Amino acid sequence: MKKFVWSNLTIGRKYLFIFSLVALTFVGSLLFTYLMLTKTQGTMESSESRNAIASNVTELDSIYKEKYIQIPQYLILSDEKLLSDYLEDSKRFVEVAKMVKSDLKNEEQIALFNQMIENNHELDQYFFSTVVPKVKQLSTDDFKELQQSVEQLRADTSQVANKLKSEAIESNISGMKEAKENIDSTSMILIFAGAVSIIVSFVLLMLVSRKINRELNLVVSTSDEIANGNLNFTQLTYEGQDEIGRLSHSINHMGARLREMIYEVSRLAGEVDRHSSALAGASSEVKIGSEQISLTIEELASGASNQANEAASISESTEAFHRQLIDARENSTRLAGYSDDVQGVLEEGSRQMTQSLNQMNVINDVVRGSVVKIESLTSRISTITELVDVIKSISNQTNLLSLNASIEAARAGEAGRGFAVVADEVRKLSEEVGSSVANITQIVGNILHESAVMKDELNKGFAEVNKGTEQIRKTDENFTVLKQTIDDMNVNVKNISQVLQYFNQASEEINESVGSIAAITEESAAGAQEVSAAAIQQNHSIDSISHSAEELRKMMNQMNDMINKFRL
Repeated sequence: MKKFVWSNLTIGRKYLFIFSLVALTFVGSLLFTYLMLTKTQGTMESSESRNAIASNVTELDSIYKEKYIQIPQYLILSDEKLLSDYLEDSKRFVEVAKMVKSDLKNEEQIALFNQMIENNHELDQYFFSTVVPKVKQLSTDDFKELQQSVEQLRADTSQVANKLKSEAIESNISGMKEAKENIDSTSMILIFAGAVSIIVSFVLLMLVSRKINRELNLVVSTSDEIANGNLNFTQLTYEGQDEIGRLSHSINHMGARLREMIYEVSRLAGEVDRHSSALAGASSEVKIGSEQISLTIEELASGASNQANEAASISESTEAFHRQLIDARENSTRLAGYSDDVQGVLEEGSRQMTQSLNQMNVINDVVRGSVVKIESLTSRISTITELVDVIKSISNQTNLLSLNASIEAARAGEAGRGFAVVADEVRKLSEEVGSSVANITQIVGNILHESAVMKDELNKGFAEVNKGTEQIRKTDENFTVLKQTIDDMNVNVKNISQVLQYFNQASEEINESVGSIAAITEESAAGAQEVSAAAIQQNHSIDSISHSAEELRKMMNQMNDMINKFRL
């Protein structure tokens, strides 16, 4: 197992360790406080229960007194409402008694409560067994005796209730005192624990901070020596593995590395001084060649720029042609859409014309059937006319017969009087039949006239229907021819759209090619300009190199002076 070493802990962990000790102390105090408060809460709940007992016992005593008051009132008035009120109070007494019983804790309280219940039961027996059945039979002496018994029960019950309330109140006061003592002791413990935690944390923080500050002051002092150029400083000997230990080790290592670097820089300074002289001579020769290259590149850049401008002009022309092709293709696409719409409308119109033609054929058949039915009706009406003529002839003959019968009856005298009456009735009947036949003849004549007119109208309608049917048939044929023409036009429009699509693709390829040429030309021109600029820049750079080589020699002299300031 690895041995615990305080100096190996990081500063953060040291402060965390101190904080943990303080936190544990505070948590222990809180835990103890929680336990004490839990106990106090139990005491307070018991106190609330005892308060409830006192309140409910007071209510029981009040209900009992109400019942006691209702008994003499009932003896005097014998009112059924008083009886129902007494029953209601009895029920309420039982309900409150259940609540009191659930809160009772000790034997003394239970005994007092049972005494109250027994007194209430005895009062109910007096009322229901003696008062209610014999209310009208009781004498004055009986009334006084009953009143004394009830009064004794009321006094006993009040005394028991007062004892029960007093016991509950005393228990409540005792519980409240205990709760107050618990709260006071808990507060003192919490204050003491907080004070101890603050003092302990302050002492520990002061000790740790002093230790850390002492070591940090040593590190700062050594850093100041290094900053002042003393690389031959005393090594830091802090052995811990915390941040201060790592910082001390880093400073020791940094001092050693600085000594090595100063030695190496001093050696390299001489080398740089020698090479900078050679660099100044070579830069003069490179500058002359670079000026010649710059002139050639400028001429090449000018030609490439002109070529790029021409390529850009061609690209604009092809782009305009490409846009025109796109517009033409869009127009052909819209035209194809319109052709499809017209084709759909024609197909719908052709379908409706076919339906109209079928409907006209149906109308034609209906009209033809109506003409046939009218002709059949006319034929039957003619038959009715013949029957009416027969009836009319029979009526005339009957009239003649009745006339002859009347003449014969007149000849017969008294013997033929009855026959004369019958003959007269037959004559009247014959006249009525004749009148009816005349009406029927007129009606049938009117029907024949209307039938003839209707027949003529139906024949005219039949002729018009035939004309309409023929006209619809011709229109349907025209729709068929027009549909075929639209189909042919739609095919041609689609072919044109495909050709325009091909031209569009070819135009895009041409445009891309021209764009690529223009881009390449522009890149060439830009590259030539960049090369020319680079050549010019190179000339400036060569001048700068020459100047920098001279400055470098001066700086190396200054650096040697600075290195000499370090104590190695």
